[in-house]
Amino acid sequence: MHRSTLVASALALAAGAGLAVLLTPSRRIAHDRLLPQPAHLDATARALLRQRMARHGADMNELVAAVVLADLDEAQRRARSIAEDANLARPLSGDATELNSALPQAFFRFQDELRARARDLAAAAARRDAQATAAAFGQVASACVGCHLAYLGR
Repeated sequence: MHRSTLVASALALAAGAGLAVLLTPSRRIAHDRLLPQPAHLDATARALLRQRMARHGADMNELVAAVVLADLDEAQRRARSIAEDANLARPLSGDATELNSALPQAFFRFQDELRARARDLAAAAARRDAQATAAAFGQVASACVGCHLAYLGR
């Protein structure tokens, strides 16, 4: 009887731990949720952007969690990282061999907007103002959506 109680208790504990792991929410956007590949960009430009957006997406996932959980130190760090990483150079000429010349001008305008709004978010987090940080996050997300629409040619 004692042994069966011990086994049942161990099984219940293992089942509870497994259930806790399964029910723990993920802080990440599913990797299968990617933008479609636009036909107006060549494979090289798409590959460049895919690498950059992977880093950017990781920062954005962590920024969402930090803002929602009012982790202002992490929000400040992630916002600064996003601002610093939003730095694709505008084409210097109309030369079609320049990789960035394949990107629409709106992409660069939204990149500038993203950089400015991420800096605003970092400043709000540095002031320890969680509500202003959340409001600034909305502006960061808006710049992201605009850039994605420009990337898709919409």
